[in-house]
Amino acid sequence: MPESVITSVIFPMIATRATAAGTGIAIMISTPWGREHIFYRCYTNPEWFTQHVKSADSPLITEKYLREMRGLVGELRFDTEYNAVFREDATALFTQDMIRGVIEDEFYDARVKRGLPQLMTDAELLQYEGKYTGDHCMGIDIGKRRDYTVAMIFRKGRRVVSKDLWKRLGEAKEDTDTETISPAWNLVYMKVFDLGTKLTDVVSHCIWLTKKFSISKAYIDQTQIGEMPMEVIQANFPQLQGAYLSAQEKQNVMMSLYLMVEDKRIGIPYGDEYRDIMAQMAEQQYGYSQVRQARETEEYNERGVMTFWHPDSRHDDILWAMALAIYGVAQEAGHARKERRVKTDSEHE
Repeated sequence: MPESVITSVIFPMIATRATAAGTGIAIMISTPWGREHIFYRCYTNPEWFTQHVKSADSPLITEKYLREMRGLVGELRFDTEYNAVFREDATALFTQDMIRGVIEDEFYDARVKRGLPQLMTDAELLQYEGKYTGDHCMGIDIGKRRDYTVAMIFRKGRRVVSKDLWKRLGEAKEDTDTETISPAWNLVYMKVFDLGTKLTDVVSHCIWLTKKFSISKAYIDQTQIGEMPMEVIQANFPQLQGAYLSAQEKQNVMMSLYLMVEDKRIGIPYGDEYRDIMAQMAEQQYGYSQVRQARETEEYNERGVMTFWHPDSRHDDILWAMALAIYGVAQEAGHARKERRVKTDSEHE
């Protein structure tokens, strides 16, 4: 639940004296996720009654199931989801607080109030005869046999972000101190293609999307498709550019997204159907090449170039589609700083 709902709606509702004992009661139950949230501050406040319950404490969950989950989701997610521990992996690219910072409420309110899903769907676009104006960017990550192909579209706009909300518990939302971030890019469309979808079908669908959205910039993972198909695709999709995801270019693309997330210029919806976006951000790991290493593609990683990976049996195709979408606009905004490091060299020593 967004912090603003708790602090600006629920807390004021229980402020009046309902009994002789004092104010009303708020009960919060959650798995740990980030320290910059009211749940963590209440959990660590000695004035609050707290209880820590691990999945292993439940008689309804077997040890066999927990062992299976530990192997499937990895130690980081297992500790968070099943051991209820506030922790972050030392090699995590995005901190939990950075991920929390991309959750957008205001931009999607209008659709939610109309009973629509927060992101546009193919069915909705089919019914719409016009073309959505404004500035949009698209990213397409081409999946391999075991990975999904993903297309994402972001719309240029603004975000209104609360500042130091925790210092103003109980204040009305309109009274809280906020900052307007502009330009910002909010996700409006995402499609995860079925495994095994042909490249021609993916391209046809993305060209169809250009008839529904005014897209100024688009990037595709050209590593998987080669040069000749790009010429054919660009004949019908001239805005599309290819990115050869070598080790250096991967760093450029991912760090462009990182800097935009750090500046809170990216907005995504919150909900069960979009959990994979945040999960892939949380699971993305990084390190630095220590030696020149030959790769299967016969390319080499120079010493000090960032490398990225995710837990076995998990995916990062949504994350790379998002990074590719933001790559072009981040460069335009001056955020593609090739030598930017997530942590200082001293932290790695």
